[in-house]
Amino acid sequence: MASPSTWATRLRYALSKMSYSAAVSLRMYNAGKIRKIGEFASCLHSNFFHAKLTSVHWAPNLGNEMAPAIHSNGAAVLVRKLLRETNPMPLFVGDVVVVRDPEDSQFLIRRLAAIEGCEMVSTDENDTPFVLAHNNCWVLADNQSLMPKLGQPFVWTSSS
Repeated sequence: MASPSTWATRLRYALSKMSYSAAVSLRMYNAGKIRKIGEFASCLHSNFFHAKLTSVHWAPNLGNEMAPAIHSNGAAVLVRKLLRETNPMPLFVGDVVVVRDPEDSQFLIRRLAAIEGCEMVSTDENDTPFVLAHNNCWVLADNQSLMPKLGQPFVWTSSS
């Protein structure tokens, strides 16, 4: 028999999945793709029982950016979908996230360093401090020995 903590985890996952399913169904209804209550219920059912919130991805040849947390030759990574509307699992500074690089549309695995509302202060006295705007976050690679690129805030946009 499963322990109470296992059941609590399963319940929390089911509630997150129901919230995700409702948000996707509501988005489709608002976009006009669903017109009847029966279609809405069918979409809700389909998303709850067939959509995956968490999946395993093989991240090949990451390089040394995330070493030693993730091996440079590749690693299996668990990825959980997040929607801003439902917020099934809040993000915190220090979490490892998968983001799409705005320059070349590749996925990057990075550690969340700051979220919206955080004040960013440089060690260089010539730089002026700034506060990250709404829907912006700051991500960093774990490997401190690499030379960082010019930092830009990452704008988080919800994907359908």
